[in-house]
Amino acid sequence: MTPASLATAIQNFVGENSEGGKRAQAVVAGLFDAAFGEGSVESARINDPSCSHPGDVCVVIGEATVKAVEVMQRIDLNCVAG
Repeated sequence: MTPASLATAIQNFVGENSEGGKRAQAVVAGLFDAAFGEGSVESARINDPSCSHPGDVCVVIGEATVKAVEVMQRIDLNCVAG
């Protein structure tokens, strides 16, 4: 799979049905899992503020959070067919 075909697959998957942002957060968690290794990624429920981590998807190595991101999905109404 090329980077361009991966981006297209992600766009199609998330754009088909965002499930309120769940798919976008799952994609980020999956990409982090592939990049940082299984077991190092933590992701909570969607729109669930956490007291233990600063973001929706976090990379935790040992006791330290080394990367944290908030996942937000923008809906582009110009791309919606109908």
